[in-house]
Amino acid sequence: ALFVQDHVLPDSAISFIGHSFGGVIARACVVRLERNGFLLDKSLKNFISIATPHVGIRECSPAVRVGAHILKRRTGSDLLVNNDRLLTLTEAKSLMAMARFNNLVAYGNLANDPLVGCRTALLLDDIPKDLAEQAKMLPGRPVEVPTERLDLACRVWDREPFRTWDDSGRSAHVRQMLQRLNTLHWRRYVVFFPSFLRAHTNIVWHGKLDVQGEGQHVVRHIVSEAFTKAF
Repeated sequence: ALFVQDHVLPDSAISFIGHSFGGVIARACVVRLERNGFLLDKSLKNFISIATPHVGIRECSPAVRVGAHILKRRTGSDLLVNNDRLLTLTEAKSLMAMARFNNLVAYGNLANDPLVGCRTALLLDDIPKDLAEQAKMLPGRPVEVPTERLDLACRVWDREPFRTWDDSGRSAHVRQMLQRLNTLHWRRYVVFFPSFLRAHTNIVWHGKLDVQGEGQHVVRHIVSEAFTKAF
């Protein structure tokens, strides 16, 4: 937030883009800047998250969860929803700040991402099967989850989301965050990368980590679709 305040001029247009936990940090930055009045004269254009754990990583494997707890400590506690920090980012005032963006876009990996599952990245309880199959037929290319299909994907609140991790009622926090964040108008794109366990880096075309250049389609999509539609 301090960096933005130091470098963004008055009456500017601002866009945010974040990969992985960077997307959560970007949301926290927006909330802080809105609360201190810095964004009052700014035009908020794009907010784009890429494989971002918006509601934590409780759907990940036990090994990933344990690793997050040991290695990341405070951040790991946030991601495991062992505190209320992520929940705070979905309070009404926080959502009002996010709602000012012309364009809210979320990209998520269908599979092969051990760190961030598609449900937390796309704010969906599930992915419609036909869209999942379509993504598999178009590896590396974003497939939109149309708004009219969301009833099949994110309105099933009577069942337990993220059921692979359930303790002390924290899954209720996940459900609450999903419900709150879905009051915003997101455009969602699911992506499938066949490379085993490498989707998390491939989705942002991480140079040497993406030898085949699989992530280039997502980068091009962000430039040609997400950004241009907000202006």
